[in-house]
Amino acid sequence: MRRSLLFCGALLASLERRARDLDLVGIYAAGPLFRGFANSWGAFGWHAGSSFNFDWSLFHGNGQAVKADYAGQRWDDEAFARRFEQAREQLGHLGKPLRQLRPGDYRAYLAPAALEEVMQMLCWGGFSARALATGESPLQRLQNGDALLSPLLNLAERPATSPSPAFSAEGSPRAEVELVGNGRSSGKSLPMHQLTVQQAREQFDQSSALMDPGLDEPLPRVETLFVPARDGTPLPARLYSPQGLSASPPLPGVLYLHGGGYVVGSLDSHDALCASLAERAGCVVLSLAYRLAPEWRFPTAAEDAEDAWCWLAAEAARLGIDPQRLAVAGDSVGGSLCAVLSHRLALRGDASQPRLQVLIYPVTDASRTRQSIERYAVGHLLEKDSLEWFYQHYQRSPEDRQDPRFSPLLGVVPADLAPTLLLVAECDPLHDEGIAYAEHLRQGGARVELCVYPGMTHDFLRMGAIVDEADEAKDMIADALVAALAP
Repeated sequence: MRRSLLFCGALLASLERRARDLDLVGIYAAGPLFRGFANSWGAFGWHAGSSFNFDWSLFHGNGQAVKADYAGQRWDDEAFARRFEQAREQLGHLGKPLRQLRPGDYRAYLAPAALEEVMQMLCWGGFSARALATGESPLQRLQNGDALLSPLLNLAERPATSPSPAFSAEGSPRAEVELVGNGRSSGKSLPMHQLTVQQAREQFDQSSALMDPGLDEPLPRVETLFVPARDGTPLPARLYSPQGLSASPPLPGVLYLHGGGYVVGSLDSHDALCASLAERAGCVVLSLAYRLAPEWRFPTAAEDAEDAWCWLAAEAARLGIDPQRLAVAGDSVGGSLCAVLSHRLALRGDASQPRLQVLIYPVTDASRTRQSIERYAVGHLLEKDSLEWFYQHYQRSPEDRQDPRFSPLLGVVPADLAPTLLLVAECDPLHDEGIAYAEHLRQGGARVELCVYPGMTHDFLRMGAIVDEADEAKDMIADALVAALAP
């Protein structure tokens, strides 16, 4: 039944039927509404109407509450009934214990329609008298920086381009407003170069589990090891194998070097990626936690990578790995470290050479700025200023960037360099130097396979929960490893 307004007596009767078993507090306001306008050209007009707003809270026995409202110009009993039942259903969820989701467990991801509930939580749906008194409303905690949403969540008002454009009192489109960026309240979501080193590391690791939840079933063998560096420092490493140690024959092995600008990144940030590569390629993956800047500056990371390779080659048989079938892989600066490692091994003519180097959107030239750095300077995950922030933390002085161990594009291409699979993202500041490095290797006589992923940003390989191209790229890498590491 529809009617223009509902008197308090009728509302109370409706509530008596629907909320007899509930604790409810609410406010109902209704009455005539007059709107008018005038401008400097003499236009004048007004109209009268009516409106109502019923705002209520349903309380759970644990002290929590569900806040809801129903407003409009014409009361609809059926619409109100549906809205009230939604609130009742939400109330039932408040008594449920929290569930801890392990990486790989089933979880639900927000579709655009589900954002309505997020918006309700951050607006009137997130307030109660208790929340206001204690400052514990979701919106207040988000604004204070005490709480975060998923770093994949961005909310903004775009009134000028929306299906129903909103206008100010002066008749101009309302300004666009950023509400939530990367899971933080507007003004709280800072690019990495505006964070402290510790904050950047925590943010990077936290986002990783959200972007790629990992395998449905854990691998049979995942071990934490320690690799000795040349100065005696034990470097943490994590070994992933699709078969147990006692199984035979031994599997091929891959040394994986994570990205993160030499400053962030860890075994955990690339856990899902390394496990996935081990499963898809049927190989053992050793992920190294090389030492990070600014605590350890250039060339520490490159030396740690070299030490890990030598250790892996020497200890391969003990680890269930065929020492004759080894490769290196890495993303971002990890790809750069792989390029440096393969270059040095080929120059020296070491007995143990990688059969393949997989370079995933690598840093290859920190000595200059290319067009893609300017073209994708902001708004494409990796920002120009963040790149500079990373480099300044790693370098001892600006001259270090001219060293081929920092910028492998500046080095000569040695004979017998390992074959290269090079993956590049189109919308990445590092796009141009990746293309340039592929051409540099070709001109030097090296074997290179280049694959450019249209529309992808830097770090897309770790976004398996978001983009299909991540799985496509993992399959390509796995196929290349299987072919290169065949007996």
